[in-house]
Amino acid sequence: MTTVRARSLLGPTGLTLRVSPCRRARARGVVIHGFTQSRWSLVAALLPLVMETDISLDFLDAPGHGVGATRTAHPQLSLRSFLDGVAALNPDVVLGYSMGGRLALWAAATHPSNRWRVVAISANPGIPGASARLERRRLDEALASRLETLRPAIALGSPSADVAAFLDSWDAQPLFARRHLSEQARLARTMSDPRGWALALRTYGTGLQPDLVEPLRESQARLWLVVGGDDDAYRRHAARLVGRASLVTIEGAGHDVVAEAPERLDSWLRAWSEREFGP
Repeated sequence: MTTVRARSLLGPTGLTLRVSPCRRARARGVVIHGFTQSRWSLVAALLPLVMETDISLDFLDAPGHGVGATRTAHPQLSLRSFLDGVAALNPDVVLGYSMGGRLALWAAATHPSNRWRVVAISANPGIPGASARLERRRLDEALASRLETLRPAIALGSPSADVAAFLDSWDAQPLFARRHLSEQARLARTMSDPRGWALALRTYGTGLQPDLVEPLRESQARLWLVVGGDDDAYRRHAARLVGRASLVTIEGAGHDVVAEAPERLDSWLRAWSEREFGP
């Protein structure tokens, strides 16, 4: 186990947190979080991977997410510029959770010549059928309109009661009801501007994402889809890429594999990294 260092920097996708071993890294990766999260959300869960495998990780804010992201003009709010920014970082690994997993797959489809290793956790490669995507866009628009009515935090360290109430209802959904987030993680999410989340839904929500199954067949990226054994819906989503991607099941976990089964996920990631990059 090695010591690590962390530093914030301005990269091609905006503010980035780089966590790297003090000695030379054997590989470089980028990490993309889920909806309503930020670049800080997955650091604690993935820190052991850096310490134990000497992989350097850049934690990114997805478009519309992170403190300071609003509906106003912002470099991150262009989806294509974000995906191009991921490519510009020239990673060996692109790892994403849920919404971030979708973006990781989307980046691989958009840059098919890149030979990345993509680890998409609880990710949907796309909704088949135009009518089904249209219905999802309708639902996403309703959610975006609701988010625009919420009052954001007025200052750093002063959480928004509106956003906190929304997150309580969001986390109470069956998809997330099994996870237990720390008070610190919950508080950090209340500092985000919900107008940025609304813009994210209107820019790259699941209903706006093309079905990536066929484009990914043309990509040179290697794919691993990680799903919770109890997450039936996302196991079905992942099954659409059987034959193109390696499917990994984390038993006893639901949708939020990162929060629900961090030790089992870390164990798989460490074994995977040793296979890919050597012990």
